[in-house]
Amino acid sequence: MFKLGGCYDEVLATTGCGGVATLPLDSTQPVVDGTETTDEGATQANAQEVKGTTVTQPGPYGSITLTIPDGWEYRACSAGDDALFGSSYGIQICPVGQKGCVEIGYRDAFGVCGTGLEEKHETVAGADANIGYYDGSKIWSYVVFHGDNAKIVAETWDVDAWWNLDVTNRETEGKDSEIATEQDDSKNKDATNLLTYGELVMQILDTLQYDASEQSGAIGVYDEDANNDTIGAQALVTKVSKTAATVEFMRHDPQLEGEYMTGEYFSVEKKNGNQWEALDAKDDVAFKDIGIVIPKEEGVSHEYDWTDLYGELEPGDYRINVKVWAGNKEYALSPHFLIR
Repeated sequence: MFKLGGCYDEVLATTGCGGVATLPLDSTQPVVDGTETTDEGATQANAQEVKGTTVTQPGPYGSITLTIPDGWEYRACSAGDDALFGSSYGIQICPVGQKGCVEIGYRDAFGVCGTGLEEKHETVAGADANIGYYDGSKIWSYVVFHGDNAKIVAETWDVDAWWNLDVTNRETEGKDSEIATEQDDSKNKDATNLLTYGELVMQILDTLQYDASEQSGAIGVYDEDANNDTIGAQALVTKVSKTAATVEFMRHDPQLEGEYMTGEYFSVEKKNGNQWEALDAKDDVAFKDIGIVIPKEEGVSHEYDWTDLYGELEPGDYRINVKVWAGNKEYALSPHFLIR
């Protein structure tokens, strides 16, 4: 659910920017603008101080803070939020009532396609940033931050409907026509004061603060233990808490035939130095003997709850050992996760 930015006594829940009913948004690729425009986006933003609501999204690799101005909505997304497009966690923003958003979030790794890509270097949030445009678009697809904000990436998602709209004119919509006309006449006297939403996005990004020392929550981590090339399968922790983890099983080699299955059995290990050590499990805990089919064309997720087996886990570096049966053989996969 998106919330209103700006200075309010309370934060109001609203629809818009996809709203509750339409998230995740329809677009699954960074936007490519097909309209003619002279908007420079990243380079013409007025250097004004953004005033509004300070929003902080905590996370296992550090906190992300932005100032969201009046007239904008935001969604703070923790790790595992299904609304996220590509970030591990972060904040999504858009003008009130608009669909599409800019997602600003943590990325452990960020790869781009070089075809049709033009990159510019700008100073954003006080440090150098790579800004990527595709196929001649005036709307950037991504901003990769450096310096103190390294590991933070901003991406545009389905924003072409509002990116080049004039903020000044939009602010008068719905007001008394005479007052609106007077405001428009006054503002249009100096065209240099006009600001587009795309330019205002850059001002919002200038407020970014990433604090790697403020770590909290839990998150799954990809490493080689999560993958088995022999059977072409992998298991990833997509959601995790102190008492449970959701593991997604996927088959990535369509050439391999036969039925793949997993089940309820699991165990958890904690990393101590360079060694993995099994946790002390409670006695008399039984597992259900059921089979969970892993489809060939799509993944399947299963939640493993260890409340009865281990209780709440303390902060640390963990992996969950799960089994996959393929070709009448048993294979072990051990996806990794962190609890802060």
